[in-house]
Amino acid sequence: MYSEAVTAEQIFIPCVPPGSGFLTTVSHEESTIAAVTMGFSTDPVARWFYPEPADYFRWFPKFVKAFAGQAIADGTAFQTEEARHTAYAILAAQEFDDMIPAGLPPDTVVLHKTGEITRIRHDAAIIYPQGKHPVPYVLVVLTRGFDDPKEATSVIVDVSRAVYAEHTGKVEG
Repeated sequence: MYSEAVTAEQIFIPCVPPGSGFLTTVSHEESTIAAVTMGFSTDPVARWFYPEPADYFRWFPKFVKAFAGQAIADGTAFQTEEARHTAYAILAAQEFDDMIPAGLPPDTVVLHKTGEITRIRHDAAIIYPQGKHPVPYVLVVLTRGFDDPKEATSVIVDVSRAVYAEHTGKVEG
């Protein structure tokens, strides 16, 4: 069973320069590429191309930039309100809440997508904390190599709890 505490130094955040901490300012292009990367992080085809989490987060943003970077930079990559609301509704309807949401206070709004195949378990979320720290954040946790899915779930919950505490300054029990 996983029993070590998760620390901020152990959590990899794509598109955030090392040593800058959890919260950093990124450009519109970086933010958009990070959002697309998060959106596909549990996609079976994307993960077939990049089964290792480190490889996925290293190469998939470059793939996105190669195919959409100019449109993002030129402001010609658009989303419609209807498409955005539909995507949010799908993410909000997720029924498997035993990973990222389980590490958060019950009143936290979480839009997320889970993925699971043999010895691989993931959750990618947009998290909207409540109360005095309402700044939303994105969290993607990818696990691999756990024989027992419950151990992978425990790691994801611990990471979720640690990131929430770092982001909001609140430590949940």
